[in-house]
Amino acid sequence: MMRILLLAIFACVCSSSSLWAGESLKTLQFERAVDGDTFYAASKEISLWGIDAPEEGHILHFTATLYLETLLQAGPIECKPKGDDHYQCFVNGKDIAQDLVRFGLAEDDQATSKGHYALPEAQARRSRAGLWKNYTSEEF
Repeated sequence: MMRILLLAIFACVCSSSSLWAGESLKTLQFERAVDGDTFYAASKEISLWGIDAPEEGHILHFTATLYLETLLQAGPIECKPKGDDHYQCFVNGKDIAQDLVRFGLAEDDQATSKGHYALPEAQARRSRAGLWKNYTSEEF
């Protein structure tokens, strides 16, 4: 009896972790945004790979979080694992992180992405979008 119980527990643990096994895309149901680079889907916290979005207290934190939520509600979310608890995610074929960086609502995290989002960040910097705008003290 104890052996059956242990096998049942092991089967549950293995089946829940198989959601993220391999490099294939998994389609997920969006639940809620935590901040500009983190959200919940399929009862799992998903951190976007390769970017860093403004943290709570930053003038753009709410904007980045709201934009991420808007992107995630636009269609099915497909994610693939990219290392330690980080995922590259797409909605309708669009890379979510790339959109956030392109509009200046996140920056390329060179340490993890190895420059994967450097071009959209350069475009955001040139157009002074989001993080790259020169804010005055009145705007804070």
